[in-house]
Amino acid sequence: MLQKLGTKLLNQAASNDALEDLGKSKDVESLRNAVNNIFDEVGYSEYNVQHINSILDRGKGLLSLIKSNISAASKSKNFDVVLMESDKSEVQDIIFRIESIKTVHTNQLYTMNELHNKHIKIQKLIED
Repeated sequence: MLQKLGTKLLNQAASNDALEDLGKSKDVESLRNAVNNIFDEVGYSEYNVQHINSILDRGKGLLSLIKSNISAASKSKNFDVVLMESDKSEVQDIIFRIESIKTVHTNQLYTMNELHNKHIKIQKLIED
């Protein structure tokens, strides 16, 4: 606990130093390095990592739900498996993007939420 607090304080001090350097910098390369250092500190905070991992876990749960629906619907002629495959592909793309750039966009959350609601309804129809 104390180690984490100490690390956060050191990181905050480094960010403050980087901001001071940013104000004093005249050459473009130094300016770019200072800005990148600040974004590196902000971008990989513990909160961001936990938040992104939580969203990835929910995305993987959604992917599992869609795969389950595809498996169950393939035994029936009443459901369009091609659309479900498209949904699966879309969720896989979203998960890949989040994992690769470590950033979540609102439209990705909206899409995953819409697909989740859709596939919960499909799952209920399949079970009945």
